[in-house]
Amino acid sequence: MNLPLPPDIQWSAPPLIGGDWRALAPDQALRVMIRLCADSEPARAICAAHEIAALRMRRLASIRDGLLIEFLARPYADGPARIGAFIYRPGLFDLLDGSSAVLHGIAYEGDLLVESPAQALEYAQLFCAAIQGDEGSFYPAPPDFPVIRNPEDPDHAPSLESLARPAGVESDPDGWRIDLAIAYGVQMFRSQLLLRPSGALEMMDDRPLGGITPVIIEGWDNNLRRHSLVPADGAAADPDAAARDEGAKHHDDDASA
Repeated sequence: MNLPLPPDIQWSAPPLIGGDWRALAPDQALRVMIRLCADSEPARAICAAHEIAALRMRRLASIRDGLLIEFLARPYADGPARIGAFIYRPGLFDLLDGSSAVLHGIAYEGDLLVESPAQALEYAQLFCAAIQGDEGSFYPAPPDFPVIRNPEDPDHAPSLESLARPAGVESDPDGWRIDLAIAYGVQMFRSQLLLRPSGALEMMDDRPLGGITPVIIEGWDNNLRRHSLVPADGAAADPDAAARDEGAKHHDDDASA
């Protein structure tokens, strides 16, 4: 496990969710990773097989005293760089792994805060991005999310308008109704969710956005985020191609140093 943290570090993908992210300084990042590995066997396995090149973090309004922290993991063997993520609460480290168990556990322990629209939206986005389905994670797509366009599809224009509409939150007798764009596999959707005070998230409606395709498929594999490029024909490409290119550049730079 190394933490060179060069100033021009290139992450293999955008953050798990939007927000105010900042890089951790090298000494702070090293302390955080040592504590994570002391607390988590899966994290120790990741660090044994990867160079940890950088950490970034943002505060969570929806989890009491919570921080969402990501680390860039470059394999010592050949392979693409990937990103790990965990939630830190004072004295607690919860590694995200593509299942809902971590977030349900946090809610069960009483640290979920969804009293405001901003908290509800943040938690819904985090939950969707952290969960692995059959075709990938349910990545919350911001209005500027990169897509492949098919102008010949009659749904192309309205789909672009739907994607460009910011996520919305409305109060509901059962909690919060949340409207947002979702990238799942090779499809885009406009989804309406119900977030209950318990943290349970239910799909109320799910409308496909025809004529646009995600550029990248987000997902989880072996406790790390994975990223697959989608070519213009809409079929899944070689997994992690963009990250692999970045990783190859990193190793070439090391060899020439």
